Amino acid sequence: SGPKITVPDYSDEQCQTWLAGVLAADSDGSGGLSEEEFHDFLQDVDDPPYIESFFDKHSDSYLALPWLFKVAHKSLACRCTDLGMGEGCCSGEGAEISFVGLR
Repeated sequence: SGPKITVPDYSDEQCQTWLAGVLAADSDGSGGLSEEEFHDFLQDVDDPPYIESFFDKHSDSYLALPWLFKVAHKSLACRCTDLGMGEGCCSGEGAEISFVGLR
């Protein structure tokens, strides 16, 4: 069996704070997060403190993010095909994590 992963029990308040941060990171008002907006959101997370410390040390830009975070962005951005936004919606520089259903 694989490694055991323990996920903390986050409060509703923490989740709402993160969701507000996601929505606020959409600096161009497009209804989704581009690569750089995703990076900005991650860099603005300050609770728990070890998250803030991690991104302060490991990410000057989207391209500098660890591979896992870039995969997360692309995986979430490509959910647009399931949302009926077309086959090409998650390719190229216009690929974004859509907010459809979040507002």
